[in-house]
Amino acid sequence: MDEKRIKAILEEMRKLLQRSEYDAQAKYLSRLIAWTDCDRQAFHIGLTSMELWGGDGSVNDFCPITGSIEEARSFSRCLVDLADTLADAGIRNGRMEFIARTNRMWLEQDIWTNVAESAQRPVQPVRKRSSKESLKRKGKRYTD
Repeated sequence: MDEKRIKAILEEMRKLLQRSEYDAQAKYLSRLIAWTDCDRQAFHIGLTSMELWGGDGSVNDFCPITGSIEEARSFSRCLVDLADTLADAGIRNGRMEFIARTNRMWLEQDIWTNVAESAQRPVQPVRKRSSKESLKRKGKRYTD
């Protein structure tokens, strides 16, 4: 296992998290990085944990508060690189593979630029219908 590479990826992720005030997730990565020197078993467990690869509140549930498209791209690259490096070492799980596949697709499709561009387009206002119009549309009669 390329621990030096893994630590470098985790450190980059930690910095991105810290910049966007994801303090709990950044602290988790700090502990994970520290475990490489003192608790090999905890390190290996942590690399496949739900804290890292889970859903809401996990490390991978990152969205930069700065709104930086480049930070979001960079974090996705880190997740893909980490998953690939771990897979090369024979360390994998379904959730990790799913997150890596999703982020790889996002990188290929450059979703951040597409989302940013669509956010710049004006939104067409929705015309609110009256109760009478809504009932008429459903084929029902409106009575006062």
